[in-house]
Amino acid sequence: MRAGRSGETRIADFHYSGGSSQNIAPAKEGLFYRTARPDSVWFHNFADGKTHMVFKTDKPLDAGISVSPDGRWLLYTQVDG
Repeated sequence: MRAGRSGETRIADFHYSGGSSQNIAPAKEGLFYRTARPDSVWFHNFADGKTHMVFKTDKPLDAGISVSPDGRWLLYTQVDG
């Protein structure tokens, strides 16, 4: 929801892990989030309203995603076993 405006805008369909918000990482230019099927991380750009896949992995991702303050680094959890 944009500040100072009414209504909501759907930007993506994704699933929370256990109802947690650990799968979302806000950044200055947009929003990073992870999905479970396929195991991937996506980015929604606030400026142009477009969403694109950042990466997809063959290994399952676990709860937890974070982005550095400058937006250059992304930290996520992956299950290797």
